[in-house]
Amino acid sequence: MKTKKDNKNKTRTHTPLKKEVIQVRLDPKLKFSADIAARVQRRKISSFVQWAIARTLKTCKLEDGEMVLNVVHEVWSVNEHERFINLAIKYPSLLNFEEEKMWKCIKDESNLCIKGLVGDQVVDVDMEKLDKKWDAIKLKADQS
Repeated sequence: MKTKKDNKNKTRTHTPLKKEVIQVRLDPKLKFSADIAARVQRRKISSFVQWAIARTLKTCKLEDGEMVLNVVHEVWSVNEHERFINLAIKYPSLLNFEEEKMWKCIKDESNLCIKGLVGDQVVDVDMEKLDKKWDAIKLKADQS
């Protein structure tokens, strides 16, 4: 935790932002290229990769032309299960295989947490019930 004095000599505490760690496989030439580009910008390679991703997101679009950043703003939640449900309801085609299995578990046991259906399309979920069942749903999907 970093501390900083403000203009009234009071100490303020700043909590560093939590960062996610990912592993990425790069071919040697691409890794070397990223390393050189990072040096040019006087960054660590991790900072360069983060900058490159953020820059790419400004122009990345779905097949229908919608900006990826718009999708992120629409589905983001600090809660994993809420984020998942928002993505599954609004953009089911973007689910990966593991997420499709979780979504199937939720839909198969609709009495657990589904509040709204239009035909066979889920439109609303009881987030409190889902929160309580989330770990069990993930485990069941993992085992299927």
